[in-house]
Amino acid sequence: MLYISQPAVTQRLKQLNMRLE
Repeated sequence: MLYISQPAVTQRLKQLNMRLE
């Protein structure tokens, strides 16, 4: 179950990227 909701996944990735930066 990788594809739950694309917008939610994108937001999560953005948050992770911001944390990494």
